[in-house]
Parts: sequence; C-alpha cells; structure tokens
Amino acid sequence: MILMQGGRTDSGRIVRLKERLMSQRLEISIERARLFTHVYRETEGETEILRRAKAIAKVIREMEIRIWPDELIVGNRTALPRMGVLSPEMAVEWIDEELDIFPTRPQDKFWVSEGDKRELREAIFPYWRGRTLNDWIQAHMPPATQQASRARVFKVNQTDKGQGHILPDYSRVVRQGFLAIRDEIEARLEAINLRLRGNLGSRWPESRSPDRKDDRKDDCEDDREDEVATSAVRLGTGSYQDVQLEPELDDYNSRRLFYEAALIVLDAAIELGPRYAELARKMAQDESDRGRRLELMEIADICERVPAQPAQTFREALQALWLAHVALQCESNASSISLGRLDQWLYPYYDSDLRSGALTRMEVLELLSCLWIKCNEIIMVRSTESAKHFAGFPVNPTVTIGGQTCGGLDASNDLSLLCLEATAGVGLPQPNIAVRLHTKTPDLFLMKACEVIRLGMGLPHAYNDEVVIPALLNRGVALPDARDYAIVGCVEVSIPGKTYGLHDIALFNMVKALELAMSGGRCRLTGEEVGMKTGDPYEFKSFADLEKAYMVQVEYFASHAIEASNVVDLAHAALAPTPLLSCLVDGCLERGMDVTAGGARYNFSGIQGIGLANVADSLQAVKQLIFEEGKVSLREVLDALDRNFEGYDGLRETLLNCAPKFGNDDDNVDLLAARWASIFASCIERGRNPRGGRFQPGFYTVSAHVPLGEEVGATPDGRLAREPLADGGLSPVRGRDRKGPTAVLKSLGKIDQVRASNGTLLNQKFLPSVLEGPEGLAKFAAFLRAFVALKVMQIQFNVVSAATLRDAQRNPDQYRGLVVRVAGYSAFFVDLNKVLQDDIIKRTEQTL
Repeated sequence: MILMQGGRTDSGRIVRLKERLMSQRLEISIERARLFTHVYRETEGETEILRRAKAIAKVIREMEIRIWPDELIVGNRTALPRMGVLSPEMAVEWIDEELDIFPTRPQDKFWVSEGDKRELREAIFPYWRGRTLNDWIQAHMPPATQQASRARVFKVNQTDKGQGHILPDYSRVVRQGFLAIRDEIEARLEAINLRLRGNLGSRWPESRSPDRKDDRKDDCEDDREDEVATSAVRLGTGSYQDVQLEPELDDYNSRRLFYEAALIVLDAAIELGPRYAELARKMAQDESDRGRRLELMEIADICERVPAQPAQTFREALQALWLAHVALQCESNASSISLGRLDQWLYPYYDSDLRSGALTRMEVLELLSCLWIKCNEIIMVRSTESAKHFAGFPVNPTVTIGGQTCGGLDASNDLSLLCLEATAGVGLPQPNIAVRLHTKTPDLFLMKACEVIRLGMGLPHAYNDEVVIPALLNRGVALPDARDYAIVGCVEVSIPGKTYGLHDIALFNMVKALELAMSGGRCRLTGEEVGMKTGDPYEFKSFADLEKAYMVQVEYFASHAIEASNVVDLAHAALAPTPLLSCLVDGCLERGMDVTAGGARYNFSGIQGIGLANVADSLQAVKQLIFEEGKVSLREVLDALDRNFEGYDGLRETLLNCAPKFGNDDDNVDLLAARWASIFASCIERGRNPRGGRFQPGFYTVSAHVPLGEEVGATPDGRLAREPLADGGLSPVRGRDRKGPTAVLKSLGKIDQVRASNGTLLNQKFLPSVLEGPEGLAKFAAFLRAFVALKVMQIQFNVVSAATLRDAQRNPDQYRGLVVRVAGYSAFFVDLNKVLQDDIIKRTEQTL
C-alpha cells in the first residue's frame, strides 16, 4: 500500500528494506577519492578552504544517486548501501598497505576491485603523498611529544578522517531550508565586501567587488580576472602584491573566504533535492506498479522542496534531515555526525500532521523506521589498527530522546515513544538511541525504554540529567543549553548546533602509566625506557611513594596528550575545514569562522581515561597486601609482574582474591578509583585548545580496552600481560563485580562524574530471564530509578546469555542479526573479532 496516499502502511516494507541491507556485500567505494583528487589537481595555488569547498561541491553534485525499491526516505552517498568510503586527503599510506588485505584482514573486511586498486595506486595515491592531514600532523608534532607517544600511554584520534563527533543544527535546515541560510551568508558577504572595498580604495578592481567564484554558473572573463586579483591580495603574489591588509582587514578577508566557501557547498547541497526529484520522476515513468509509481511521484514532489526550502510536513522534515546528513557525510566522511533530539524539534510537524489527518501514528512509525534503515547504510572504513579501537563499522548517528525542556520540564512525548518503537521494530544497531532520564521521568517513557532494552540489542542507553546538566554548567555552558544537551556518537555529551567538542581526540591508558610508575619508566613488554624516571620501584618505602611516582607519569603524559591533540586540532583547521557543517553550528556565521577555526559558541577537546578499574584494583592490592598487611613483598610482586606471573600462581591468586575489587560497594577500593579519576580530570582540565576552549575529561573506551590492553604488561590486580583492560571506562573489570548491579552503581556514585563532562560509560550485562514478565520489567525500571538517584552519568546493557553468544561464535550464519552492545555503540556480534567477542562473553551476568 501507499504511505499517505493510501492511508495505510506496507507491513512488509521494513522487512524487505532490512533484508536487502543485510544481504549487501561490503565493498570499498573510491568515487569520493576520485572526485576530490580531480578538484585538488585543478585548484593548485588556491586557498585551502575554497579548494575543499569546491571538492565537496563536486562530490555532492556528481556522486551516483540511487533510490532503492520500497524506499520512502531517499538519499545515498555510495552506489550501494554499506560501502566504505576512502578519504585520501586525510591519509593514504595505511590504505595502500591494506588495499590487498581488505577482504581478509581480521576485523571490518571489505571487497575492493582490481580496477579500483590500480586507479588508487596509479592516479590517486601519488598525488596525495606528502599532502595529507596525517602528513601535516607528523610534520608538526613536537619531537618530545612524538617520543612520549612511543610509550603507548596515549593514542591520538582524528588523524586520518574528517571531523565528526558533532551535533549539527538539523532543525535549522528543517525550519528554514538551505536557501534561507544562503541568503544570510550572502548578506554577510556583501557587508564584508563593502568594508574591504572601502579600505582598499582605488587599488581594488573597479569592475565589481571581490565576489565569489562558484561552480553554479560560468563566470565572465572580467570575473575571472577579479578572482585572480583577489587571490593575489590573499597570497601576496601577482600585480596586487603591494596591497598590505591591516590586521583588522586580514580578519575581514578570512571571513570573506569562509563565506565564499560556505556558498559554494550550500549551492551544491541545495541542488541535491532536485537531483533526487528528477530521478524519482524518471523511475515513476518506468514503474508498472501503480502504488510504487505514486510513491515515487510523492518522493519527487518532496525532494523538489527540501532541503532547499522549509519543511511543511513530518515526512518533508525527515527527508530534509536525511539529505542534509548525506551532504555532511560527503564533506567529512566521518563518524558520529549525530542527529540530536529528534523527538523535540520534529514534534511540531508530527503533532500537526496527526491533528490534520495527513498522517496516522502507524504511518509515522513506518517513516521513522525507513529513516532508521537509512542510518545503517553509512559505515566507516578504518585501518586495521583503528578498527581494533572501533570494531564493527560503527558510525553512530546518535538520536537522543526524553530528558528535559530548556525550562526544566519533562520533555518526553509520543514521538519519543515512537522512536523507541522504531528501534525495536527495525532491530539494527543504528541509529544509536540514547534516552535521557531524570527524577521526574514519567513511568510510561521509562517502561517503554525498559521494554526495548530487554530485547537485547544494547539499545537504548541511558543518561542521567541529574549529573550531565551540572557537569555542563561546570564547564560554563548556559543553563538552557545544558538542559538541551544531546549525545554525540558513543557517549559524548554535547550541545546541539552550538558545540565543536573534538570529543574523541585522544585515549589515555591509565594502566600503562601505572606500569611505568612501577618499573621506573620501563615498558615491561619491550624493556625499552619510555617513561619518566621516577626512581627504583624496589626502593619504594610506602604506598605514598608509589602514588607520587604514578602522579609524575600521569601529569607528564597528560601534558603530551594535550599537545598532540592540539596539533591534530590545528591540522583540521589548516587542511580540513568544514564550511557546510559550519553553516549548522551556532556562532560560525556570526563570526565568519569555520567550526575548525573556533567559530562555534562552545569549544572543547576531550581526552578519555581508560582502565580506571584496573588502576583502582591494582593500587588497592599493593596498598593493602604489601604496605598494610604485609601478606606479600613488593619485591616479589615486581618480580612476578616482570615474569607475567610465570611461577607465581599462588601470588596471583592472592592478588586476585585477597583484596577488594572496584564495583562491589567497598570504600577502600572505590575511593581509590574516585581519587585517581579526580587526579586524571585535573591533569586534563589544565589543557587549552587552539580555538580558545578547554579540555574536558571523560571515561569511556569504545572497544579500545582490547588493543590498549595489548600494550600493557602484567598488573598488580592479577591481570596477565596483554589481556584486555576493564571495558566501558567506568565499568568494573569483567567478572569482579560480584555483589550485584546496585553495588556497581554505588561504587560509581563515589566518583565525581560532574568532572567527567565529556562522557562516561558503564557496561552491564543481564540474563534475559531477569527482565522477563511484568515483575522483571518493574524491577529493572526501579534499577534505572536507582541509577538516577545515585548520580551515575551513563549506563548501557547487554541482555543476552553467554551461552547464546558462544553458540553465535560457533554458528555465525545462524546469528547474522544478533546485535550486542560493545562499548558506547551496538554492532552485529558476528562482525566482531574473536578477542572482542570473548570479552563480551566474559562480562558479569547480573541479576536483580
């Protein structure tokens, strides 16, 4: 049946769309790489932001577009769903090295044609060598920071891809349309041009202002001469090189270039809807099924309007949102460009259509489900090393629902419930659904969230307004903005349309830093001297001596993690500006600054602490068993660590079992976790970024606890060398939380999570039987109320048995649709490598 036209939904539509998506082979697309390279070859000598804008515009205009059977929401960035897109301007070396092993590598496999391999190696890679974002970063990284990075205490991200991890103001596209944004930019550009003409006087060409040159139309010869003149002033070359702009005018010139770039990409984005409208009409002419023909004509009518013009209906709003999202993906090819609080800014369209009879609730659910399917079409291709940290192709376009209004009232509504129903019905890992809870969250919304959680997909994950809002206020965010927060990607907290947070800029291995403190700066795995020389650990006379050494290591490596992060920050401003994204971030148009240059209202950088539970367990074992009780000697423990406990089985058992472990509501170890979380936070908070913003700490891992654990030798908590670290950031070490999930919450509640304003992560696993029936669901809802009351920032769940997961390992073809929570995101279990699968299997199975 026809949505809207027939007044009923097609009950099989979502099933067919999902089956088609799941059956698609994962391939590499080089279309974006080809188009970007073509433009950059043609624009040598132009400023970076204009070159990039023209490349982005070419991709949006010339990428192959498709409308799949049964689709109601259209828009694709690759010729087939779930294709990995390459960004050679970011990095090429790793792509070249892995091109032949993409189909067979251990994680995130892709097929790539021989023809595409030849084109990449003969026509694309040679141009970009020495010019990439990664090359810039390596060339500008201070030698001392490069040396510090060899210790593997910190890992810097965002070095080989465009910038994501942000919440664009999609509501502005829906409410105003791209044309209105374009009009605003043109007015601002004209004001800049008038100021520049007034100051340059007769030295500026008289024919016209230094207007933009874009790809929409052919310019006359005079226009081309003016553009050359403009470039001469900008670059200090040519006949106008004697013109020296004053600092104020130099700022005006920078703003002019930004506005010109924004217009170039906006013009391309405005044309995206009509491209799909034309395709839909052509397809309708050839469509024999009357129902589908009418659907295609309706798609054409909608795309003719949006995203250029304001949306008038709920369906138009969804379509405008998705086409804007596709355009942003063409620009950055990045993860975690998130969708924000859909239930808030889409609700007026929903309410209006229901009241007028234009849509029924079931038709809205079908439309949302179509959008949910689209979210799973976009995946990331990462290097083998990066895929270890972000395994399972996560892109994480997170949708946040519930929470509070800017005035502090409960914000959940019927559209919030429909978002949960769509998640349950579609049964796919994207979008990453986040629910905001607070003390006055209605039972109806909470129970619906619990019903979806017990399906076992790891969705939704929950956030606590009673912690997050104070955390944002602590960072200087205005109260209405803090109440409007949403989640970026995995668990990062941000303000929609107002923040450029570089939330995932670096990971800090707190356990490796402890290893160096207990080895005098020597890596136990390699024997190499890589850390600060903090004295012979055999000579430590007290627990305070160990903590002092640990403090030195943490402070030293935190300072270098900040320095390295700032180099990456500057690299994005220099080589990867995002003018289209900047149009949807408050402050950028007003300031005439790209978001990467500091245009956003709020500017942060986020570094995550990894392995806090291992640190707390290790410190407690040393403090209690060596320095307080004298059960074991320091020398014996240090020798055992050097030998990875070989021949020290009894000692290892003592370390594992005779000292309390984090996650069991024991103040001894919990307060050590709180202390070192606070110390780490203080070290990170000292940092300032090039955009004038602050660094903020977080505690989450994605899937990095596995590869980061491979960098750490044996530890005093009884962990063997190279074993995974504690998952989740604030999660207890798997298997050590033995007193139930409420005890875990109480342990976490002792940590000042207001300081962790970049986000935290707590993984919990429940047996499906625990949530069965009304009684089980009610107990689980009460547990989530306790989560709010105990001031824990975030929690997420796997509701699946270890037996089921082991069977999925043995019989992957029978579990292709099994979705699990990894750490901050959900993924298909069979897409994960065995080490990560085993890590999920070993997590404690909780009961209530």
